[in-house]
Parts: sequence; structure tokens; C-alpha cells
Amino acid sequence: MWKKFQLWLYSNFFVLLVCMNPAGHRRRMSHNNGLGGRGKVKIVDNPTWPKCSFLEPGREFVCRIRHATVPYVDDAMLAVRSLSIKYADTQFESPFDLQMNTGITSFFWNVRTFLQFAFGRDEKDGTEYVKYYRKVSMTGPRNSFRRNPSSFAQLNYYGQTPFEFVALDGVKRYVKFRAIPEDRGPDTGLVNLDLLQTPEQCADQRIIPGETRNKDYLKEEYRKRVLENGVVFHLQLQLHEASPEDTPELFSVMTEWDEATHPWQDYATLTIDETLDYRESIMTAFEVSNLPESIKLIPATSIDDFNSLNYLRKKIVTAIHLRRFMSRLLGLPKDYETDPNCPRNFRAPWT
Repeated sequence: MWKKFQLWLYSNFFVLLVCMNPAGHRRRMSHNNGLGGRGKVKIVDNPTWPKCSFLEPGREFVCRIRHATVPYVDDAMLAVRSLSIKYADTQFESPFDLQMNTGITSFFWNVRTFLQFAFGRDEKDGTEYVKYYRKVSMTGPRNSFRRNPSSFAQLNYYGQTPFEFVALDGVKRYVKFRAIPEDRGPDTGLVNLDLLQTPEQCADQRIIPGETRNKDYLKEEYRKRVLENGVVFHLQLQLHEASPEDTPELFSVMTEWDEATHPWQDYATLTIDETLDYRESIMTAFEVSNLPESIKLIPATSIDDFNSLNYLRKKIVTAIHLRRFMSRLLGLPKDYETDPNCPRNFRAPWT
């Protein structure tokens, strides 16, 4: 009981800090530099996974998506890129929200390491997290950072955290999700790991001296690509059948499920044929507990439980509602893409 109370206390304390901070009232905590889109998700006609009530063969959803460069407003920096999908054309409510980043593993793996990460930022002019990388882990940047990818449309995105998968056959399973480009090609923007050997190298996310790409090149390229031909992703899932031999590490975002025994299976096609204006992109929010009955959060019992990340994300919905309310009340936050004086290597403040 003490461990569960500690999880509740730490999670709510973090949410309270976010909600009390004026700079965060109209901004996301990290994914501020992005653009939204609209399209559809179509479930494949011949599924290879056990039947479930949500992913019915041939079913279509109108959807919204949002890409982002995390967390800086400069697309040419060394950074994580993201893709979030809302299975509805709405600003918030939907039957399913899916949030994914580049990198099959993450920067943190439970609430304890997330709080160490969140409070160890020490950001200055495009460098951050030296102490965290030195004391805790450099796996996140080495796996997830991308430098100058050719397009948001030419990246692999991973959901990282597993969920419970409730199939009609009643067998208990767990599921992970990812999105891959239409051509099924490799990631672009992969970084030579020899350049990310030390905490100081991982922390230096600044643009390369003499960089010729502008700070909004990914957003500009994506709008042009959507206008001319649209953008297509294959959505895939990976299943694990529950077993008495399962260890807690199965649920860690740092654990890669063996593709030989857990193959990625196409479950849908995502087609984006329109980009959203600034207001709709800002007001659209994605929330981890927007889930159908056949996809569930896995309960967490402590701040060291690997499933505590999704527990914390569910708590963050309070901050999401506050951000959207303050944007309606006070107006949208500044659009740095249209600001000719926005500097390079700049992070939009939220704390």
C-alpha cells in the first residue's frame, strides 16, 4: 500500500507543479514544435492477429495526427521526432490515441527515472541533461535522436510502452505499436553512434556549424508532400501472449521484444491528406487513456514499476485540460514558425 501511495503522491505532485507553472499553461511540456494533419486510418482486410472488438477488418476511422521535433523549435537540431494519432477528427475525445517517438527504447523507464529526467534538464543554449546522462543512462539519446531526417514521413515511430490486448478468444496478451513509412524504408537521420559516446556529446543538441537547412524545414517539406501526394504510413502491432514465466522487464520500454518470436504485423494503413492550421494543431491534444475496451493500460504498483509511465501519463490529463482552457481564455501561445526573429537552437519555454 505504501508503494501505491508513493506512486499516487509523486505523480500528483508532478502534475501540480506543471499546472501551477504559468509558463506551462498554454504549452505542451515538450512537443511544442509540430504540425497537425487530418486523414484516415483503415484496418487491413485480412488480419493476422486474434480478433478483437476494435480492430475489425476493413474498419475506417477519420483521424488527426501531429508530428513534432522534441523539444526544440529548430527542426535541424539533434532531437527526437514524434507521431501522435487520434482515431477521430476532434481536438480531444476519441476512441483511441496513440503516441509514438523515434527510437524503439526511451530515455526513462518508470516514474522514478522520469522525475530524475524532468528535474535534471539543466538546459542552456541547446544542451541539456548532462548530469542525467552521466548518472542514469545515455540509451535514450543514442536510440532516439535523429539528425536532419529527410522528412517526418521517412521515420519509424514506436509506442514503446506495452498495453494489454483483449482479444475475443479470452487469451491474455500484451501489445506494442509502431508506424513505418509507406515504402517500408529505413529511418533517415540516423546518427553515427561514435558521435554520441559521452554524456556531453549526447547533451549537445545544437545544429551543426554552417547548417544550411532552415529551422522549419521538416514542417515545410511535410506540408508540400501532403499537398502533392499525401503521406502514408503502415501501422503495425507486436503481440506477446502472457505466460507465468514473464518477468517485470517484459513491460520495460528498454526491452525490445524479439522479432523472431514477436513479429510486427500490419494492422492498418494511415493516410494523411491535409495539414491543420496553427490553431487546430495547438488545440488538438492526445491522451493515453483514450483507449477502446480491447486495449487497456496495465496497472502499476510503484514508482519503480515499468507500467508507472502510463499511470503518470494518465494523470497528466489535468494539465492537458488546463493548457487547452488557458489557450481559449488568453489566446494561443506564440507561433515561433512565423517569427522571423526566432533564434536557432531555441527551446520554447514551459518551465
